[in-house]
Amino acid sequence: MTNDKHYSVIKVEMGIANEINLNFVSDLHISQEFDFINNKCWILKKDELIIDFNIGKKGAGMFGKRSVYYDNYVFNKKRGDTIYSGIEKTIRENNYDKKDNNYWEENRLTKLTDQEQNVKSKMYIKWLTAYKIFRLSKEQ
Repeated sequence: MTNDKHYSVIKVEMGIANEINLNFVSDLHISQEFDFINNKCWILKKDELIIDFNIGKKGAGMFGKRSVYYDNYVFNKKRGDTIYSGIEKTIRENNYDKKDNNYWEENRLTKLTDQEQNVKSKMYIKWLTAYKIFRLSKEQ
């Protein structure tokens, strides 16, 4: 909460109760952080979701993690109607797949965890990119 005459949420940590009956989900955690932009409004800057999936009480399971970081907001810019015509929009920076590690170290909005740095398999990376990814390029 902010320390002024207004109340604003600046960080949220949420989860589910242990007694919940949510199919195939043992645990769920949501974390969101907000920033005050241009002295005008609060906007989501970080959105994380972690889910512990299990097939049964003693069956195989896996963790799913999604982290989204927002930056370089653009306000009051007219967009064509096609941008709102569906959720299947992927925005990629030119030649994003040809950038070297130095580029990503300099331009990544957050540092990779040790676990993320240890991902070596190109097949794993290709599998991850099968999901909807939004990569907004930096404005030049």
